[in-house]
Amino acid sequence: MQDKEMAHSVEALESKAEKILGDAKEKAEEIHLNAKAEADKILISELPMDSIDTKCHEIIQTATEEATRMKKSSSKHCDEIKASADKKIGQVVDHIVSIVTGSD
Repeated sequence: MQDKEMAHSVEALESKAEKILGDAKEKAEEIHLNAKAEADKILISELPMDSIDTKCHEIIQTATEEATRMKKSSSKHCDEIKASADKKIGQVVDHIVSIVTGSD
């Protein structure tokens, strides 16, 4: 009789295990389907491209303005160097002329 009770007990445990496993598979499938649906929603949704485009234009405009300022500053500095060089060339020429003429 004890063997029959053990066999019945084992069968009951197997039955419970199969039910738990079946429930787990169903739940896993449900989770998988929900995740797939959410992923599909994300993939088909439109990103806010207007704000991205606006930001890109702002960055380009800022960079262009900075480049323009730097170009003007460099040009001014170049003009100052040229003026200084012309002045120094004039001073050197005057010095050489004074040495050659002996008026130094």
